[in-house]
Amino acid sequence: MDDISRALLDQRRNPSVRPGAFASAVSEHYEPFRGEGNESYDFLSRDKQQALEFKFAFHGVRDLHAAAIQLALQLTPRPELWETSLGPRLRRVILVAYVGRISLGRIEEEWKRVLDALRPDLPQRLALVAVAAEGAVTVPPHDRELGWLAQCALASLNPDAQTKRRALQTMTWTEKAFDVWMVLLDAWLGREAPLLMSEIARRSRCSTPTVAATVRHLEDRNEVSRTSARRAGLRSLPRGSLGEILVLADHLRGTVRYVDGSGRRPDPEDLLQRVGTKAPASVAVGGVAAARQYVPAFDLNGLPRVDVTTLEQDASSWVARLDPALRPATHQERSPVLVVHHRRRAAPDEPSGRREPYPLASPAEVLLDLYDLRLTEQADDFVQTLRRKRDDHV
Repeated sequence: MDDISRALLDQRRNPSVRPGAFASAVSEHYEPFRGEGNESYDFLSRDKQQALEFKFAFHGVRDLHAAAIQLALQLTPRPELWETSLGPRLRRVILVAYVGRISLGRIEEEWKRVLDALRPDLPQRLALVAVAAEGAVTVPPHDRELGWLAQCALASLNPDAQTKRRALQTMTWTEKAFDVWMVLLDAWLGREAPLLMSEIARRSRCSTPTVAATVRHLEDRNEVSRTSARRAGLRSLPRGSLGEILVLADHLRGTVRYVDGSGRRPDPEDLLQRVGTKAPASVAVGGVAAARQYVPAFDLNGLPRVDVTTLEQDASSWVARLDPALRPATHQERSPVLVVHHRRRAAPDEPSGRREPYPLASPAEVLLDLYDLRLTEQADDFVQTLRRKRDDHV
């Protein structure tokens, strides 16, 4: 019996997941699959390049480990099955899982542990979409296909389930809701007291109803606390909403990635210097370069790329002044030298007396850059160190 059938039979015990709704949501791009032998895929993409395995529930990280290893084995060629086995011919296998009470952060960490133990050619062919009450996470992040599958999985939660899940299902991360979230994140990273709703509106440049609706949603998820004085602030790092935002980050941040079209070896350090001298005043440096300014002990050798934020919607003219060879990257080009993010919010207030060699993006922008670079450990250390550093100055 496949996972879809087991889930449908077990509906009374787990009423908050609707497997049939997920199957219907993905039907335009995936069709049900019945494999032979040890192949356990539930869906096959219509171009025959990707397969999905649907897991109705994980009861512990061992279930995740077992599922990942089983999928890796199915991707590995076996001489006696080469002509009939589908796995070795697939570009990618995606595990879509409802993870129950296991935290999304733990799921992501354990999935990466398994990938690190596999043969080097396998991790890039395995992907994860994990869904829980507090949101979704995808590995790798910022993958449009995985982001779409995450939305399909979230939409398959029963609309009559708990209030928190109902709020999760109806939440749409618009650019304005994202801007409110970023204001709250910057305030939390800076150890500010809960902000007045009017102050959140001022910083985010959003209307009072938008601020109220976003804060109410985050409060339903237990990520925000409110006071009687119309103030609101994050309780901790909001990993649930963070996971959702990372899936949609390129859209929400208006991200454009640039590569060097000259054929030369990219030189991010030299490009960073040119950003400091030639970019408009509205351009602020983020990513690893800014992380080192905020946290001098930041643990990473070299500069993988230059991240910047700007108020300008069209960056092409000043990017050309930096280097005429820079051009927007295609979807296949995965190693940009410059990444430009559009910022709509007002810049957060910074302490006077700072003397960086270039304007810095806000800590929240830098944090998203680090997660985009898949520097998860460094991102977590950045959060802890920055909050400890700010606390020392309170």
